[in-house]
Amino acid sequence: MAAINLPERGQPLDTEYLYAIVNQINSIENRLAVRQTSVSKVNANTDTTSNMKFFAITQPLTTTQATANVVETITIPYGINFKFPPVVTATVVNNSGSKYGDDVICTLRNITTSGATAVVRFNVAGAVNLSVNMIAIGIPQ
Repeated sequence: MAAINLPERGQPLDTEYLYAIVNQINSIENRLAVRQTSVSKVNANTDTTSNMKFFAITQPLTTTQATANVVETITIPYGINFKFPPVVTATVVNNSGSKYGDDVICTLRNITTSGATAVVRFNVAGAVNLSVNMIAIGIPQ
């Protein structure tokens, strides 16, 4: 059943019917406003979630033959500048499924408004095919 009944053909518009239309429009606007005013905190700065920008990338590593206790460092520019250093997360993906690619550690360092550095440490030696998935969420400049 519709929230507002459709008028009959030729039915004159009266204040009750106009009130019902306006009431429904206001109800929809209120529901949308709740979503728009949802806030998130980034580095202790509060902003509406709709103002946040997301950056995501999958960056392949150049190392194909890992050496134990050796690191590969990659710097990833976001492609957009954030007003403050964003919240960043990175995950190593084992593209080949080899057991050597399962034993790695990824650490983020130097998170800035324009990019971040990921350090991948190989714990065992062997053939690998890895990439790093990085997501940055923040307030655009």
